[in-house]
Amino acid sequence: MLYSVVATYLVSQLSAEYAMRQGEKGKLTSNQIQDLLHDLFPSTGYEWVVANILLAGLLGLLLYTSPRPLLRVFLEMSMILILFRSVTTAVTVIPQVEQCNFKLGLPTHTCHDMMFSGHTAMGTLAYLFIWKYKLVTSTTLTMTTIALFSLYYSLIASRSHYTVDVLIGILVAISIFYLYPKPEVY
Repeated sequence: MLYSVVATYLVSQLSAEYAMRQGEKGKLTSNQIQDLLHDLFPSTGYEWVVANILLAGLLGLLLYTSPRPLLRVFLEMSMILILFRSVTTAVTVIPQVEQCNFKLGLPTHTCHDMMFSGHTAMGTLAYLFIWKYKLVTSTTLTMTTIALFSLYYSLIASRSHYTVDVLIGILVAISIFYLYPKPEVY
C-alpha cells in the first residue's frame, strides 16, 4: 500500500511540474489551453466524420443486439448523461482550439470546445452495455474495443475536444453505468 501512495504522489508531482514548465514557456495566452495530444496527433480535418461514423456504429450495434428492457435502461442513462452534459456545456465555455478545421462541418457544430465530450460518453456507455451484458461474440467485442479507442483518437485529432474532455466523458459514462440501477434479469 505504501508503494501505491508513494507512486501516486510522484506521478502527481511530475504532472504538476510538467504543467508548470509548459505554462512558463510563454507561448500561452490567457485564452489558450495547452493540450499534449493535440501536439502529438496530426489532424486532416476528416476525423470528425470518422468519429461520427464510429459512434453511429457503436450505437447501432447496441440497438441491434439489446433486448428491450436493457435498451430502456440504456436510454434512461443516456438522458441523464445528455442532461448533465447540457449543464456543463452551458456553465463554462472553453476557448476555441487553435486549429479548428472541419472539412464537413454540420450547422449544429461549433469550434468552441464543450466540456465534456458527449460522443465519448455515449460511445463508452454503449460499449459498457455491449461488454457487460455479453451482447456480442469475443471477436466482435475486440473490434468494438478498437472502434471505441479509434473514436477517442478521432475526437482529439479532429480538435473538436481537448484530451481532458474525452477523459471526463469516459469517467462520466462509467460513473452513470455503475451508479444507475440495472435490471435484475441480465
